[in-house]
Amino acid sequence: MECGKTIEITIFEDDTYEGGNYFGEFTVPEEESEGEYEKTGEWEGYDVVKWTGKKVSHEYWECDDCAGSSQDV
Repeated sequence: MECGKTIEITIFEDDTYEGGNYFGEFTVPEEESEGEYEKTGEWEGYDVVKWTGKKVSHEYWECDDCAGSSQDV
């Protein structure tokens, strides 16, 4: 969910945090990377592919309101 709010996250020395909800990291293909999707197998009739080029990693955070509303779905 994306509400457009700006959130301020504080990460403490013991690796705890406040100010939002952390859902992990994900990677996406780098826009200018010269890679391609390579078929690595099939699953239930669908192709399974892997990106061969460079990837960019992003952290996924949500504000308290959005994180709370996604639990209701």
